[in-house]
Amino acid sequence: MRTAVVGVGNLMMKDDGIGPFLISKLKELESLPSGIDLIDEGVGGMRIIHDIEGYDKVLIIDSTDFGGEPGDHRIFKPEEVETVKQISGRSLHEMDLIKTLELARVMGTAPSEIWIMAVQPRAVDMGDVLSEELRSRLDEYIRKVLEHVGGP
Repeated sequence: MRTAVVGVGNLMMKDDGIGPFLISKLKELESLPSGIDLIDEGVGGMRIIHDIEGYDKVLIIDSTDFGGEPGDHRIFKPEEVETVKQISGRSLHEMDLIKTLELARVMGTAPSEIWIMAVQPRAVDMGDVLSEELRSRLDEYIRKVLEHVGGP
C-alpha cells in the first residue's frame, strides 16, 4: 500500500504553516514507517491533484478553522464535511481543498482513502513562528499522524 502524508500551508503565515512544519518534523524521525512518503505541498492549490495520484492512502495536514480551541485537531474524510470556505485574501492556498479533492475523484486520480488532519489555528497573519498553542502540541500531532498511517 502506497501512503503519503501531505502538509499544506504557508510557513510565513504563522499557524497556517502547520502542515509543512509537521512534514519537516516527520522527516527528522528515525522511526518513520517504511513506505510512507512525506510531501510538503506548501501553498499547493490544484497541484495536489497530481501529487497524490498513485497513492492508496493519503493524510493531508492543514490549518483549518472549524470552530475549535486553538491547537485542537480533528481527523476526518473529505466527504464527511461540507466546505464553507470563503476567500479571505490572507492565505496563498485559497483554492478550496475539499473541492480540489472532489475534482481529483471526478478525474479518477484520487487515492481510494483520503483523510484530512485539520488543526485549529490561533494566528494566521504574517510571521514564521507557530503560536504557543500549536507548538506545545507538536508531539501529540506527530503521534496522531503516525497512528493514522500505521507507525509506532
